[in-house]
Amino acid sequence: MERNEKAMRKVQKLESRKKWVKGIVLFLTVAILGGCGQKQEEAPESSFEENSSVEELTVWYTDSDIAPYMNQAAKAYQEQTGIRVNVEEQSSIDYLESINQTNISEDTAGVDLYILNSDLLEKAYLAGLTTEIDSEYMETVSYPEAAVAASVWQGKNLGYPFYYETSFFLYNKNFIETCPADFQEILDFSVQYGADGIVFEGIETILKWDVQNLYYNYGFAGAYLNFGGAYGDDASVLDLVNESAVEALTFYKRLNQSLYFDAAESEYDTVLEEFLNGKILYTIAGTQSLSRLEEAAANGMQYGIAPLLDMNDNLESKAMAINYLVQINPYGAGGKAAEDFAVFLTDGYIENFYTLTGKMSCKPMGNYENSELVSVERAYADSVQLPKLLNASSYWMELELAFRAIWNSQIEHQAGEGTEEEDRENQEKMEEEIRTIVIEQMEKVQQQIEMQMQDGLTKK
Repeated sequence: MERNEKAMRKVQKLESRKKWVKGIVLFLTVAILGGCGQKQEEAPESSFEENSSVEELTVWYTDSDIAPYMNQAAKAYQEQTGIRVNVEEQSSIDYLESINQTNISEDTAGVDLYILNSDLLEKAYLAGLTTEIDSEYMETVSYPEAAVAASVWQGKNLGYPFYYETSFFLYNKNFIETCPADFQEILDFSVQYGADGIVFEGIETILKWDVQNLYYNYGFAGAYLNFGGAYGDDASVLDLVNESAVEALTFYKRLNQSLYFDAAESEYDTVLEEFLNGKILYTIAGTQSLSRLEEAAANGMQYGIAPLLDMNDNLESKAMAINYLVQINPYGAGGKAAEDFAVFLTDGYIENFYTLTGKMSCKPMGNYENSELVSVERAYADSVQLPKLLNASSYWMELELAFRAIWNSQIEHQAGEGTEEEDRENQEKMEEEIRTIVIEQMEKVQQQIEMQMQDGLTKK
């Protein structure tokens, strides 16, 4: 029986491969997966045909945290349909290249579906490793725009939104019942803290977060950094030094001036532990810590979650989200069954996702036992994404270096050290000094990315 199944699968795979153009295979392997960034005229049409003889599917993923869900969903799908699903965890190193190798190999079973970070969507499409999905499906599920945008490249819906990671604001309800309106309110509160008997026992720091990691910093300028446009796929859009971005990062540095803490002592796990132990009043956390927060709540810790706070009445914040999609491999043999299982993973069975993984699905649930999780969904709905562009590989690194340089920069002028007039003058000089540093750093990033994008065009 097993031999017959393998034989049938091999026949299906060979039938699918009949539509493979040898020239494209060479092009994909050398040009796209080899990294030169040359654009393919058009990815091949899906060769799917509804085939009731499909008896098994293969799905790849790289995130070990979702293994319990993947395995249980595969089992449930087989019980419902009789189709076996082989769930295989893979290394993220050369992930797309490995998928391509299964497509051209005569000796290994093909991959029918795989989970992909949306940042790699352009690379996957130009390499012919994904296919357009039915746009009507996207309208049947109430996805937030953030999820839809993550799955779109050049006007095409190329993936099924699955799950995400993002950051949010976290506050200690053991001391504060309601969330601050914005970061300016926290600054104002810090001035009053300690006066008139306003002291919280055990609190050592009002506000602290991992300032060395761009993931938690990005939101301070996320509303105003525009690279790639709304869908992260437009190479002509690069605007990182606009006035709003400069003002936002100036405010970011002002937080450092007013609530200084050593960046070297702000490592994420340490800060989270201090928050859970009642030493920090406010912090910025990420979805990867939701299970840890649940454990703390079970032990009596009371916390509140909110979307990342705006800076003040004029400057808004937008956290960055990392999105994961289910992709259909055009050269797998799964046919209609692969599409059906993708829908099953991202919609039909998704109510089990958080319980099994501690991660948040792109499809909003809204009925969590922990009501704070609804605020995580709100944070995601208001998030922005990183660009999908092939030639934008250094964007994250360049921005992280710029944010660190801004935070750690030494400011000569300080207010609060002289007469009222002197303080006013020093405040103005300090603001101008910070602006100069911000502009200098962001112009460096802009120039580096422009050169990288131009390099990519030259190689085409």
